[in-house]
Amino acid sequence: MILRRCIIWLFALSLMLFNQGLAQRACGFNARATTEAQTIRSPASADGRYRNNEDCVWTLTASPGSLVNLKIIQLRTESCCDYLQVTLSQQTILLRGSRSNVTFRGERIRLQFITDGSFRRQGFTATYRAVSENAVLEPTTTLAPGSPCGFNANATSELQPLNSPGYPYNYENDANCTWTITAQDGYIVQFTFYDFQTEGCCDTLHVRDASRGLILYQGSEGNRTTTSTTNVMMLNFLSDNSRTDVGFRGFFRGKPYMLHMD
Repeated sequence: MILRRCIIWLFALSLMLFNQGLAQRACGFNARATTEAQTIRSPASADGRYRNNEDCVWTLTASPGSLVNLKIIQLRTESCCDYLQVTLSQQTILLRGSRSNVTFRGERIRLQFITDGSFRRQGFTATYRAVSENAVLEPTTTLAPGSPCGFNANATSELQPLNSPGYPYNYENDANCTWTITAQDGYIVQFTFYDFQTEGCCDTLHVRDASRGLILYQGSEGNRTTTSTTNVMMLNFLSDNSRTDVGFRGFFRGKPYMLHMD
Protein backbone atom coordinates (compact mmCIF):
# COMPACT_ATOMS: atom_id res chain seq x y z
CA MET A 1 0.00 0.00 0.00
CA ILE A 2 2.80 2.39 0.92
CA LEU A 3 4.65 1.54 -2.29
CA ARG A 4 1.52 2.19 -4.34
CA ARG A 5 1.01 5.57 -2.69
CA CYS A 6 4.64 6.50 -3.37
CA ILE A 7 4.26 5.60 -7.03
CA ILE A 8 1.06 7.65 -7.35
CA TRP A 9 2.73 10.60 -5.57
CA LEU A 10 5.80 10.46 -7.83
CA PHE A 11 3.59 10.28 -10.91
CA ALA A 12 1.56 13.31 -9.79
CA LEU A 13 4.74 15.24 -9.00
CA SER A 14 6.23 14.42 -12.41
CA LEU A 15 3.03 15.52 -14.15
CA MET A 16 2.99 18.79 -12.21
CA LEU A 17 6.62 19.55 -13.06
CA PHE A 18 5.98 18.69 -16.71
CA ASN A 19 3.04 21.06 -16.89
CA GLN A 20 5.03 23.80 -15.17
CA GLY A 21 7.77 23.31 -17.72
CA LEU A 22 5.30 23.70 -20.55
CA ALA A 23 3.91 26.85 -19.00
CA GLN A 24 7.39 28.25 -18.55
CA ARG A 25 8.31 27.54 -22.16
CA ALA A 26 5.09 28.92 -23.63
CA CYS A 27 5.61 32.24 -25.38
CA GLY A 28 3.53 34.47 -27.62
CA PHE A 29 -0.20 35.10 -27.83
CA ASN A 30 -3.02 36.45 -29.99
CA ALA A 31 -4.55 39.75 -28.86
CA ARG A 32 -6.84 42.55 -30.00
CA ALA A 33 -5.32 45.96 -29.36
CA THR A 34 -7.23 48.51 -27.29
CA THR A 35 -6.56 52.20 -26.71
CA GLU A 36 -4.66 51.25 -23.55
CA ALA A 37 -1.00 50.47 -24.23
CA GLN A 38 0.02 46.87 -23.55
CA THR A 39 3.56 45.46 -23.27
CA ILE A 40 5.27 42.58 -25.04
CA ARG A 41 8.63 41.27 -23.85
CA SER A 42 10.78 38.45 -25.10
CA PRO A 43 10.73 35.56 -22.60
CA ALA A 44 13.67 35.74 -20.20
CA SER A 45 15.65 33.34 -18.06
CA ALA A 46 16.64 34.09 -14.47
CA ASP A 47 19.68 36.05 -15.69
CA GLY A 48 17.48 38.47 -17.66
CA ARG A 49 18.52 37.16 -21.07
CA TYR A 50 16.29 35.34 -23.54
CA ARG A 51 16.44 31.57 -23.81
CA ASN A 52 18.10 29.57 -26.56
CA ASN A 53 16.07 27.94 -29.35
CA GLU A 54 12.99 30.13 -28.90
CA ASP A 55 10.25 30.43 -31.53
CA CYS A 56 7.62 32.83 -30.17
CA VAL A 57 4.73 34.31 -32.16
CA TRP A 58 2.46 37.22 -31.26
CA THR A 59 -0.45 38.20 -33.52
CA LEU A 60 -2.02 41.62 -32.93
CA THR A 61 -5.24 42.88 -34.52
CA ALA A 62 -7.46 45.94 -34.15
CA SER A 63 -11.18 46.62 -34.39
CA PRO A 64 -12.61 47.92 -37.71
CA GLY A 65 -11.65 51.55 -38.24
CA SER A 66 -8.57 51.22 -36.04
CA LEU A 67 -4.95 50.21 -36.57
CA VAL A 68 -2.39 48.48 -34.35
CA ASN A 69 0.43 50.84 -33.37
CA LEU A 70 3.48 48.76 -32.40
CA LYS A 71 6.58 50.42 -30.93
CA ILE A 72 9.79 48.45 -30.41
CA ILE A 73 11.23 50.37 -27.48
CA GLN A 74 14.49 48.45 -27.26
CA LEU A 75 15.95 45.38 -28.96
CA ARG A 76 19.23 43.57 -28.22
CA THR A 77 19.96 40.29 -29.98
CA GLU A 78 22.89 38.31 -31.29
CA SER A 79 23.49 40.07 -34.61
CA CYS A 80 24.12 37.00 -36.72
CA CYS A 81 21.43 34.59 -35.68
CA ASP A 82 18.69 35.85 -33.33
CA TYR A 83 16.02 38.20 -34.64
CA LEU A 84 12.52 39.66 -34.36
CA GLN A 85 10.51 39.34 -37.56
CA VAL A 86 7.68 41.85 -38.02
CA THR A 87 5.04 41.14 -40.68
CA LEU A 88 2.31 43.56 -41.67
CA SER A 89 0.24 43.37 -44.87
CA GLN A 90 2.59 41.85 -47.46
CA GLN A 91 5.75 43.32 -45.90
CA THR A 92 8.21 41.46 -43.69
CA ILE A 93 10.92 43.32 -41.78
CA LEU A 94 13.75 41.77 -39.79
CA LEU A 95 15.21 43.44 -36.69
CA ARG A 96 18.41 42.18 -35.09
CA GLY A 97 21.44 43.50 -33.24
CA SER A 98 20.76 46.80 -31.42
CA ARG A 99 17.71 48.90 -32.29
CA SER A 100 15.47 51.32 -30.42
CA ASN A 101 12.27 53.29 -30.99
CA VAL A 102 11.08 51.62 -34.19
CA THR A 103 7.35 52.06 -34.88
CA PHE A 104 5.03 50.02 -37.11
CA ARG A 105 1.35 50.43 -37.90
CA GLY A 106 -1.14 48.11 -39.59
CA GLU A 107 -4.50 46.37 -39.36
CA ARG A 108 -2.75 43.15 -38.36
CA ILE A 109 0.83 42.79 -37.10
CA ARG A 110 2.60 39.49 -36.54
CA LEU A 111 5.82 39.23 -34.53
CA GLN A 112 8.03 36.16 -34.49
CA PHE A 113 11.06 35.96 -32.19
CA ILE A 114 13.68 33.38 -33.20
CA THR A 115 16.86 32.44 -31.33
CA ASP A 116 19.52 29.83 -31.97
CA GLY A 117 21.48 27.72 -29.50
CA SER A 118 24.47 29.99 -28.88
CA PHE A 119 24.87 33.51 -27.46
CA ARG A 120 21.97 35.19 -25.64
CA ARG A 121 21.18 38.88 -25.14
CA GLN A 122 18.49 40.95 -23.41
CA GLY A 123 15.88 40.52 -26.17
CA PHE A 124 13.23 43.15 -26.79
CA THR A 125 10.54 45.23 -25.14
CA ALA A 126 7.62 46.61 -27.16
CA THR A 127 4.26 48.26 -26.61
CA TYR A 128 1.11 48.09 -28.73
CA ARG A 129 -2.21 49.89 -28.73
CA ALA A 130 -5.11 50.69 -31.05
CA VAL A 131 -5.11 54.07 -32.82
CA SER A 132 -7.35 55.81 -35.34
CA GLU A 133 -6.57 55.21 -39.00
CA ASN A 134 -5.93 58.97 -39.31
CA ALA A 135 -3.65 59.27 -36.27
CA VAL A 136 -0.22 60.81 -36.83
CA LEU A 137 2.53 58.21 -36.86
CA GLU A 138 4.81 58.34 -33.83
CA PRO A 139 8.44 59.32 -34.41
CA THR A 140 10.57 56.41 -35.61
CA THR A 141 14.32 56.22 -35.24
CA THR A 142 16.78 53.49 -36.02
CA LEU A 143 19.65 54.55 -33.79
CA ALA A 144 21.93 52.05 -32.15
CA PRO A 145 21.96 52.72 -28.40
CA GLY A 146 25.02 54.77 -27.45
CA SER A 147 25.46 56.05 -31.00
CA PRO A 148 24.79 59.70 -31.80
CA CYS A 149 23.26 58.73 -35.14
CA GLY A 150 23.31 55.73 -37.50
CA PHE A 151 24.39 52.12 -37.07
CA ASN A 152 26.27 49.20 -38.60
CA ALA A 153 24.13 46.27 -39.77
CA ASN A 154 24.22 43.05 -41.76
CA ALA A 155 21.99 42.93 -44.84
CA THR A 156 19.97 39.73 -45.27
CA SER A 157 17.21 38.79 -47.70
CA GLU A 158 14.67 40.30 -45.29
CA LEU A 159 13.76 44.00 -45.39
CA GLN A 160 15.17 46.04 -42.50
CA PRO A 161 14.25 49.69 -41.72
CA LEU A 162 16.59 52.63 -42.09
CA ASN A 163 15.09 56.07 -41.43
CA SER A 164 16.36 59.56 -40.79
CA PRO A 165 16.37 60.38 -37.05
CA GLY A 166 12.93 61.32 -35.77
CA TYR A 167 11.00 60.35 -38.92
CA PRO A 168 8.18 61.22 -39.67
CA TYR A 169 8.91 64.34 -37.60
CA ASN A 170 11.65 66.73 -38.68
CA TYR A 171 15.28 65.79 -38.27
CA GLU A 172 17.51 68.14 -36.27
CA ASN A 173 19.96 70.74 -37.53
CA ASP A 174 23.63 69.81 -37.87
CA ALA A 175 22.87 66.10 -38.17
CA ASN A 176 25.69 63.83 -39.32
CA CYS A 177 24.44 60.22 -39.49
CA THR A 178 26.35 57.31 -40.97
CA TRP A 179 25.00 53.82 -41.67
CA THR A 180 27.26 51.01 -42.89
CA ILE A 181 25.39 48.03 -44.35
CA THR A 182 27.29 44.84 -45.15
CA ALA A 183 26.05 41.79 -47.05
CA GLN A 184 27.76 38.41 -47.23
CA ASP A 185 30.30 37.72 -49.97
CA GLY A 186 28.68 37.31 -53.37
CA TYR A 187 25.79 39.62 -52.42
CA ILE A 188 25.06 43.30 -53.01
CA VAL A 189 23.08 45.76 -50.86
CA GLN A 190 19.82 47.32 -52.05
CA PHE A 191 18.37 50.43 -50.37
CA THR A 192 14.88 51.78 -51.18
CA PHE A 193 13.18 54.83 -49.74
CA TYR A 194 9.47 55.58 -50.03
CA ASP A 195 9.45 59.16 -48.79
CA PHE A 196 12.21 61.75 -49.05
CA GLN A 197 11.91 65.42 -48.05
CA THR A 198 14.92 67.54 -47.11
CA GLU A 199 15.98 71.17 -47.44
CA GLY A 200 16.78 71.26 -51.14
CA CYS A 201 19.88 73.40 -50.98
CA CYS A 202 21.76 71.97 -48.09
CA ASP A 203 20.55 68.72 -46.47
CA THR A 204 21.69 65.58 -48.28
CA LEU A 205 21.84 61.79 -48.23
CA HIS A 206 25.03 60.52 -49.86
CA VAL A 207 25.03 56.84 -50.82
CA ARG A 208 28.26 55.07 -51.72
CA ASP A 209 29.79 51.62 -51.68
CA ALA A 210 33.28 50.41 -50.85
CA SER A 211 34.71 51.48 -54.22
CA ARG A 212 32.93 54.70 -55.22
CA GLY A 213 30.14 57.18 -54.64
CA LEU A 214 26.80 56.05 -56.02
CA ILE A 215 24.30 58.92 -55.77
CA LEU A 216 23.40 62.08 -53.86
CA TYR A 217 19.78 62.72 -52.82
CA GLN A 218 18.38 66.06 -51.65
CA GLY A 219 15.14 68.04 -51.79
CA SER A 220 11.99 66.13 -52.71
CA GLU A 221 12.28 62.63 -54.18
CA GLY A 222 9.77 59.90 -55.01
CA ASN A 223 10.33 56.19 -54.46
CA ARG A 224 13.93 55.40 -55.37
CA THR A 225 16.15 52.31 -55.17
CA THR A 226 19.95 52.32 -55.07
CA THR A 227 22.06 49.18 -55.43
CA SER A 228 25.71 48.81 -54.45
CA THR A 229 28.35 47.32 -56.72
CA THR A 230 30.06 45.56 -53.80
CA ASN A 231 28.78 43.88 -50.63
CA VAL A 232 29.11 47.11 -48.62
CA MET A 233 26.94 50.23 -48.78
CA MET A 234 27.51 53.39 -46.76
CA LEU A 235 24.93 56.13 -46.28
CA ASN A 236 25.75 59.56 -44.85
CA PHE A 237 23.00 62.03 -43.97
CA LEU A 238 24.03 65.66 -43.40
CA SER A 239 21.94 68.69 -42.45
CA ASP A 240 23.02 72.30 -41.99
CA ASN A 241 21.93 74.73 -39.27
CA SER A 242 18.92 76.30 -41.02
CA ARG A 243 15.60 74.74 -42.13
CA THR A 244 14.77 71.08 -41.51
CA ASP A 245 12.17 68.67 -42.97
CA VAL A 246 10.79 65.16 -42.36
CA GLY A 247 13.81 63.40 -43.88
CA PHE A 248 13.31 59.92 -45.27
CA ARG A 249 11.85 56.46 -44.64
CA GLY A 250 13.64 53.48 -46.18
CA PHE A 251 14.49 49.80 -46.08
CA PHE A 252 17.56 47.78 -47.01
CA ARG A 253 18.26 44.14 -47.84
CA GLY A 254 20.92 41.92 -49.43
CA LYS A 255 20.54 40.29 -52.84
CA PRO A 256 22.70 37.71 -54.67
CA TYR A 257 25.03 39.49 -57.06
CA MET A 258 24.29 37.25 -60.07
CA LEU A 259 20.53 37.54 -59.50
CA HIS A 260 20.90 41.31 -59.58
CA MET A 261 22.96 41.15 -62.76
CA ASP A 262 20.22 39.14 -64.49
